[in-house]
Parts: sequence; structure tokens; C-alpha cells
Amino acid sequence: MDVLESVEHGAALRRLIELRYHSRWFRLTQADERAHVFAVNIEDCADRRIGHCDTSGNLEV
Repeated sequence: MDVLESVEHGAALRRLIELRYHSRWFRLTQADERAHVFAVNIEDCADRRIGHCDTSGNLEV
């Protein structure tokens, strides 16, 4: 998965988790919370356009 695919996946994952968060039928699990942090990190990394993202969503300079 390249960086662009990671960003798109991260954004979609974040939206799905936010929908689940706002639904009274679901509760976020720890895995959901970790996935949300990963998705936000990937998007933030891409937004800054500095260096490139590694597979954990961290910025590499």
C-alpha cells in the first residue's frame, strides 16, 4: 500500500469509526481507538507533506 492508498484508507477508516462512535448501538473498542489514532496520524502526515509516512502512520523526515 503506497502513501496515497494509506491516506485514503485512513480517511475511510476514520469516518467509519466516527459513525460507529456516534451510533447508540456500538461502543468503541481499544482496537477501534488505535485504528482511529492511526488514521488521524496518516492524514496529518499527508497534510503536512513533509517527508513521507511509514507504515505506522508516523512522519519520517
